[in-house]
Amino acid sequence: MLDVELISVVELTTILGTSEQVVRRMIRQGLLPVVRVGGGVRIDARKLRQWIDAGGAAYPRAGRSSPEPVDLPDRTLQ
Repeated sequence: MLDVELISVVELTTILGTSEQVVRRMIRQGLLPVVRVGGGVRIDARKLRQWIDAGGAAYPRAGRSSPEPVDLPDRTLQ
């Protein structure tokens, strides 16, 4: 059996001391480690602790890679 504690968005608002709107915005921006369950999201308590210990750095989204930097030609106006 899996030993995973999942936290709801509402519970996370209490933990972080912020509003549900702020938490949902952080989720949309990929800042929080989330698990998608049906139509909602939950936060893995262990990964949340790691995220907090890391200073709240942006969390990589599962299945998405970070964009690679692109060299663009210098097109200055003359």
